[in-house]
Amino acid sequence: MTRLCAVFGAIATAVAALYCLSRRRVEPGGADLPNQLRQIHADLKIQRRAIDDSRSVLNDAHRLIHGVTKTLEKQPS
Repeated sequence: MTRLCAVFGAIATAVAALYCLSRRRVEPGGADLPNQLRQIHADLKIQRRAIDDSRSVLNDAHRLIHGVTKTLEKQPS
């Protein structure tokens, strides 16, 4: 759950950064903005991959637990 909160916090920070950067006045030497946007995009891809990995682990655990409980229900008393 902590990882999920961290992901949502990072996404909120990225959105706020994009909002603030879009409102700033563009200066002649402002070539740093595309690099910042690329970095934000790369960070979001990493976080999305972590969410997908967590989801697959949870799905595997659910499948195993579900199989065990079904087996226990079928056992005669």
